[in-house]
Amino acid sequence: MSVVINVNNLNKYYNGFKALKDISFKVNRGNVFGYLGSNGSGKTTTIKILLGLIKPTSGDIKVLGSNTFFDSYESIKARSKIGSILDFDGLIQELSGIDNLIFWGGSYGISKENAFSLSKNLIKLVELGDWGDVKVSKYSNGMKKRLCIARSLISDPQVLIMDEPTTGLDPESRYFMRKILKELASKGKTIFLSSHDLEEVQKICSHVGLINKGELIFNGPLDKLSSGFDNPKEFSLEKTYLHMLKECEL
Repeated sequence: MSVVINVNNLNKYYNGFKALKDISFKVNRGNVFGYLGSNGSGKTTTIKILLGLIKPTSGDIKVLGSNTFFDSYESIKARSKIGSILDFDGLIQELSGIDNLIFWGGSYGISKENAFSLSKNLIKLVELGDWGDVKVSKYSNGMKKRLCIARSLISDPQVLIMDEPTTGLDPESRYFMRKILKELASKGKTIFLSSHDLEEVQKICSHVGLINKGELIFNGPLDKLSSGFDNPKEFSLEKTYLHMLKECEL
């Protein structure tokens, strides 16, 4: 199984503050990798570096074999194969769902005719039904998240990078998000999913990285993370942090 995301000794400083401290992990093709941490732990900083939005202070970071920060041909090509769902949804409220997808398709050089065909298929994939021709301003929060998934797939990316995609969603929308991500992974898409919700990650991810104050204190299969807990009710993010930090001290 090939490595799609490869991070080695990643560091990021902000005015002397060390936001990321020697982070290293790998994500294989077709995996759903959960990047777990509380707010301020370094999750979003890592994602911005993976997407080439900010430059690391040091370290070797490759997505699809290329460093995404540089503007070489290989880096630009790699970025074109990455879809993302971030805090900013990138949706134009006064356009319909389909017109939003056509707009984003154009940003990848996809012709309007092809983008329209792709958009119709993606609207079906994310189960928005007859809402494709409705203005996004009339969508619920859960529907907007579904459209964001469709937007992230318009270029048929190999990798999806998602920052807290289930935050603020109702149970039905959370269930749909889990279902569609599992389907995409089964088709060979690689998904990097950041979250502070351990319960949600348990339902979808096979591998996790646990980050605390900029340090990766666990990286491996989910079942190894939970192996120290006899009672499943004890397996909360807070108690997992304490458990892992205690093991790091031993």
